[in-house]
Amino acid sequence: MQACLGVVLAGGLSSRMGQNKANLTPLNSNQTMLEYSKAQLHAAGVSQVVESLNFKDSENSGAQIVDQFPNLGPLGGIATVFERKTKVNGYLFLPVDLPLLTDTFLQKLIKHGELTQQACYFSEHFLPLYLPRNAYTEIFFNKLSLDKGQVREDSLKKDQGLSIKAMLKQVPHQEISLPPSDSHQLFNCNTPTQWQQAQQQFKSRVS
Repeated sequence: MQACLGVVLAGGLSSRMGQNKANLTPLNSNQTMLEYSKAQLHAAGVSQVVESLNFKDSENSGAQIVDQFPNLGPLGGIATVFERKTKVNGYLFLPVDLPLLTDTFLQKLIKHGELTQQACYFSEHFLPLYLPRNAYTEIFFNKLSLDKGQVREDSLKKDQGLSIKAMLKQVPHQEISLPPSDSHQLFNCNTPTQWQQAQQQFKSRVS
């Protein structure tokens, strides 16, 4: 049984960015955001990391899981990994668009989640997310899997209510306070302007 499985959520459409966010490369770095995110998870102490994508690269198929709920946003990737990777005690889900996040931040999330055995996230940010595998989460995702056909139909409706926020209403969870001095670490990049802003901070941090 694995203690914690790291998952990079990189299955979004990146429509506002205009290109695949996973392939973006920060200034002063030779890593793509996908590579950087995986490295941060490993540095945080996670031994195994998989990629949640909307496609599969045959050259790296063992480390990639294709989202089976493509219309559910991040929850779709989370649900698919939960269904496919069962022999773990918990999961750390990290979106691919957080270039300023450090492994120390992730370590704090893992430690808190493993100690409380509850879903854990930072204030006002549902991702990154530590999610334990327990009776509560299994009930939620098993129902989602059984209702897969209905879920796909409902997910096209604006009021379908299937989201990480909706999931957290059904499983025990804790919100970890975020010091103002650390808030920049959760600056996510969805647009070219946000990416440029993050790059300037990233450049000064790694230089």
